[in-house]
Formats: sequence, C-alpha cells, structure tokens
Amino acid sequence: MPTPLPPHGIAATLVVLEYTDGEWKVLLNLRSKHLRRHPGEVCFPGGMREVEDQNLIETALREAYEEIGLPGENVRVCSVLKPFMSKHGIPMHPVISLLTKPFIPFCSEEVEKVFYSPLKAFLQKNNHTSFYIHDHFQLHSFMLEEMVWGLTAWVCIMVSMSISNQYPEYSIDYIKSRNRPAIEIVVELVANATRLSEWKKTIESSQPEPIDVSKGESKI
Repeated sequence: MPTPLPPHGIAATLVVLEYTDGEWKVLLNLRSKHLRRHPGEVCFPGGMREVEDQNLIETALREAYEEIGLPGENVRVCSVLKPFMSKHGIPMHPVISLLTKPFIPFCSEEVEKVFYSPLKAFLQKNNHTSFYIHDHFQLHSFMLEEMVWGLTAWVCIMVSMSISNQYPEYSIDYIKSRNRPAIEIVVELVANATRLSEWKKTIESSQPEPIDVSKGESKI
C-alpha cells in the first residue's frame, strides 16, 4: 500500500542528467505563464505526490511523463535526496536520474518549453548573480537559455559540484572553506552523504546495473 501522505503534502522532481557532446547536461522546463504557482519559472519536471503513488520515485516519473512525455523506462533512477523546502513551505525531494534512451519531449498545458543546460554553467561566474531575501538568505540566479534561479538553481549547483568535484567560481555563503574536495561540502549541504555518494559512483560507472523502480520503496 502507498505510504500515507503528510497533511501538508510532499513533492518530488525528476533531475534528468545526460552526457552528450562531451559534457553533462540537465533537463529543465519553462513553466507556462498562466499557472497559479511559479508561472514562467524554470524548474525540473515534477509535482505533488498523489495517494496512488507508491513512493517518491513513482511521483517524479509520473509527473515527468504527464508534463513532457518522458517514459519512465527511458531513465535510470540513481537516488532520492532528502527534501529541500520550497518557498511555499512544501518539502521537495530531488530524484536523480540518468537519461538512458532518447525521447522527444512535448509541452503540456503546464510546460511552455523543454531545454537542456550544461551543468558546468552552474559553476561559472559568467551569467551568475546572487541576491538576498529576508536580509540573510542567499539565492543564486543564472541567465542561460532561460533564467534559472532559486531552488532549481541550487539543486543544479549541488549536482554540478558533485559530478565535477569542483567549487563554483563565485562565492556561496554556506561554503566557508575550500580546502576539502567539493563533493564533501555537497554531502554536508544536502545532509545525505551515503546516497549522494552512491549516485555519484553510479554516474561514473560505464555499465550501471538497471534498477527496477517499480518494486522499490522510497529511499528517504
């Protein structure tokens, strides 16, 4: 039976990575401007968990198929990270995955555009700005094909640091020292050392073993 949902709801997003043209890229959506929440913003495919979803992996895969037509069999799920809190107070779990088979995305009523951005762009100071909310909380923004900012940008930064094991060219308030491998800092920032290390090893593997996500429980 599906795990009971918390009263405030919970969300999952599918972070789709692809290695092409000699570099890692991440799939992003531009949300339709008529939506009530986050109109015209760049995000990952995803949404709220429904009662029928057995776990957060099912949530992310279902939403990705509904929003952009990405079949679940075209990705390999590597890990589910602990939640980041959205500006609406909703826990959002990134589901890290690799694109294993090409697909042709479509735009649903929720999505205006689907595009890929190089992960390395989220470590470069070109096109990067940061600003503060509530006088102390630092947010990052990147002017790429579309503007990527907020929680989506933060997840992209963490993923890029993990894969490259490099620090950003710009300053991040939460990083007080750069004397250790960047992956160690990411592990601390997401507070999920074991599974983040596991999916990084998976990405580095040339022949990863398939995962049957239909039988798995949520790895939270």
